Amino acid sequence: MSLRYLITILIFCPTIVYANGVLNAVFVSISPQKQFVEKVGGDFVKVQVMLPPGQTPETFSPTPKLLTELSGAQLYFQIGVPFETHWFDAISSTNQNMRIVKCCDQLLKVSHQTDEHDLHIWSSPMYVQQLIAMIRDELIMIDPVHQSVYEANYQAYLKELTDLDITIHDMFADRRTDYFIASHAAWGYFADAYGLQQIALEKNGKESGPRALASMINLAKQEQIRTLFVQEQYKTPFINSLARELDADIVVLDPLSEDYLTNMLTIARQIYDAVR
Repeated sequence: MSLRYLITILIFCPTIVYANGVLNAVFVSISPQKQFVEKVGGDFVKVQVMLPPGQTPETFSPTPKLLTELSGAQLYFQIGVPFETHWFDAISSTNQNMRIVKCCDQLLKVSHQTDEHDLHIWSSPMYVQQLIAMIRDELIMIDPVHQSVYEANYQAYLKELTDLDITIHDMFADRRTDYFIASHAAWGYFADAYGLQQIALEKNGKESGPRALASMINLAKQEQIRTLFVQEQYKTPFINSLARELDADIVVLDPLSEDYLTNMLTIARQIYDAVR
């Protein structure tokens, strides 16, 4: 590599910082994004996650230690979760060198069956394919030296996501009903992707009223629904009484697991078991 080329890179990419040969530091909001960035960035990225396990994106408040670490970040991939809005005006004003990439802005404009509070675009592998293309482009822009690595890693992970999508499509080709019941409206993008209908106990940030619940119970009995899905981070109190009413099992799903590929296949199988 020529000295002139190295000088050009330093001029146009002044924020690039390495520690032991690793691009440092890349931040993401939630754990699934960690896999997205690491799969594309490989050995050349160090990824830190804002949201700790067990906490919810709506109520999370970063610790002073985390904010201090974030103040030295080079790149932040937003995903559209609520705490980003609450904290990022203050954070971005104290870190002028951090590039904030709003990954979900274009994707959330796509019409789908979910309510406006459902920001879980990563529940559809199709959308994750678009997310990792954005990640690839951003890593190449900030670190063009390793463009070929990022492109190769992107292509490899794209194939894994494509295979996952095909597997889930094939899985749901044979089903008894399109409907499944979830306590929290987190699966609208997943439902859209595979021709399903999510019935949520909570919609637009509010729990269903008596009339809506009665309608839901009637539909569940008509469709012979015997499984209710709850999210690890949102365990609705009256889910147990509804389960007794329907003689249904309660199954916990976690959309925030770090191992995205394995977790989404597990979730797909659990939902499939409820609709087959």
